Amino acid sequence: MRWIRFAIPVVLVLCRLSLAANAKVREYRLEATFFPSDSRMEGIAHVTPDSTTIDLDSVVFYLHGELNVDSLSLDDQEVKLNQQSVFYSSDYSLVANRVSFAVSRNGPCRFTTYYQGFFSPSRCRSQSDYMRIDDDGVFLRSFGYSLWFPILLEPDEDSYAVDFADVRLRTPVEFTPVFAGERVSEEVAEGWRISRWHADHLDVFAAQCTAQKSSVMSEGNVFLYHYEDSVSTAMARNISSFVRRLNGRFTELYRTNVFSGQYHIMEMPAYGDISSANVTGITSGIWLTFESDERSKRALAHEMVHPFVETNTPKSDSLFALAVEGFPSYFHLPVLAEEFGQAWYEKKMERTEASYLHKKQTGLGWRDYPVPEEKPLTGITASEVGIYKDVFVLDDRALLFLHWLYRQMGRDRFLAFAHELFNTGPVTLDSFRALILRYLAAASADLRTWLETTEFPESFHVARN
Repeated sequence: MRWIRFAIPVVLVLCRLSLAANAKVREYRLEATFFPSDSRMEGIAHVTPDSTTIDLDSVVFYLHGELNVDSLSLDDQEVKLNQQSVFYSSDYSLVANRVSFAVSRNGPCRFTTYYQGFFSPSRCRSQSDYMRIDDDGVFLRSFGYSLWFPILLEPDEDSYAVDFADVRLRTPVEFTPVFAGERVSEEVAEGWRISRWHADHLDVFAAQCTAQKSSVMSEGNVFLYHYEDSVSTAMARNISSFVRRLNGRFTELYRTNVFSGQYHIMEMPAYGDISSANVTGITSGIWLTFESDERSKRALAHEMVHPFVETNTPKSDSLFALAVEGFPSYFHLPVLAEEFGQAWYEKKMERTEASYLHKKQTGLGWRDYPVPEEKPLTGITASEVGIYKDVFVLDDRALLFLHWLYRQMGRDRFLAFAHELFNTGPVTLDSFRALILRYLAAASADLRTWLETTEFPESFHVARN
């Protein structure tokens, strides 16, 4: 196998590692070469663990189940390793390659691993079949979806922010790679395109990797990756204007430190609606109908708002499901009311309530498919988010609850509440409840009903708000 190598400086720290201590990564330096026609990739990862991890004696990390480690070195000395296929719920395939090796002495603990393998398209792997490498390009996410670089996390652990000091993506020249953070440079040599990226304090969960046959349009700090036809190109200009306008409002109203640099938005294939830090993907159908279709603008706004309403809520906290799916399903709507008018917002909430009541009463949703058993908003666990998102509770009752807060507080007070909510530290159910009660002192009983039960009294109905 031919490896493509880059000269990359390596930062060392003094420590030892152990799975038992849940060692965290401080810095990644990644190189990945993709071969779309073969559904294959080759990777080199230089991994520097957090220097606070000390007095430990082993390393365990995970890769996607079709990837295999060819060699691994600790401080430039090759070490023996063990690899085995294991069940891993935070990869769409549900299978990961568990790689472990011993650290037998104190000293610098930076390790480098060479690995290669496939992300073969297969509908047995995921319902949407988004995670793949094929003739269309590279469609990978990260922890929780597709482990294309070493992940030092057990599947049920919370993700965390890491410095991606240097990420180099190499593709055939006709493909344009996108990572996250700052696009540093790009060059073409001998039929290959090499794209360099840098991202400080990027959540491991958000380290997506995409490469398609795209053209790039940039306006200021907004980069748009669109298909190479005249309609996609023309629509990119309209999308750029919309993106810059909404990003400005989201920054004013919600989380203020999401990013100060580049923003990347990609035209994507089916199931490609994604949001990863400062990267947003929207399906081609939404892209092409953007100017004339209100639903397209709403879908893009929903994807864009994700990083502005992140709360870093622990998976073990009862607020997790509402925070990770309910918040981004609602908080773009008050801003879109400025675009489409308040009457549009009111109608949207009326339709949401009608859909919720129908599912609640019949147990049937879209195309009369059965919906899962209703649970309280705080009763949905992290492992159940995928069951309820875009189906029931998280896409209707969650919105109705936040709309109720909007009505009870009034728009200006509600937006002040939201700004405070998204600019504090990690949000838990207790801190969320306490913040609401600062703005609505008499709402304690109603909060219990909204969050801890499935009751929906008349006083909660949209017409009564």
